[in-house]
Amino acid sequence: MAAREFEIGVCYGPVSHDGVQAERLATGELICVLPRDHPLARKKTLTATDPAGECLISCDAQDILRGKVDRLFAAANQVPRFAVQVGQSITAIRLAQLGVGMAIVEPFYFAAMRPPGLVGRPLRRGAGRAGSSRCSRGS
Repeated sequence: MAAREFEIGVCYGPVSHDGVQAERLATGELICVLPRDHPLARKKTLTATDPAGECLISCDAQDILRGKVDRLFAAANQVPRFAVQVGQSITAIRLAQLGVGMAIVEPFYFAAMRPPGLVGRPLRRGAGRAGSSRCSRGS
């Protein structure tokens, strides 16, 4: 954009460049993507305490989204156990579809993909006591 090679672009996260003017198009809360038949899928909204003991999939620690995920769990005094860290939300969703764990992503890719067998539930801080979880793959 700053090099004037494009007229318009879409990005995720804040933009701080003198040559680029940014306008917020949409915002979305974090969602947890899980199998339709998972017991937590019956809930309309999940809190940061709900995925305790579950294998979680999220973005790499350097990603803007991951900061939001980490703050959500920290605010609820929870220590999540990430089974997999990925570079893109679409990868996290596909891994959830393969049964690797529950993906924590922004809602836009999920809404566009509508992957069969999965549901997306809003993930909010909620109330909870301090806790941590261990992730292991079943046999």
